[in-house]
Amino acid sequence: MSSSGWTLTIRKSKYLFNIVVSRETKVKFDSLFMLECLKLVLFSICFNYFFLFYCR
Repeated sequence: MSSSGWTLTIRKSKYLFNIVVSRETKVKFDSLFMLECLKLVLFSICFNYFFLFYCR
């Protein structure tokens, strides 16, 4: 394999690696975001129940 072939392969793999990494971080970020939203929703529901229960 020639040196130019190697550079091309390395460049391709780097590019793929970057795509995979960005996708992974995006997925992680999305799941974290969803978790936070879920926490918020759960908290608000609990708070509402608590409030209703104590202010009757």
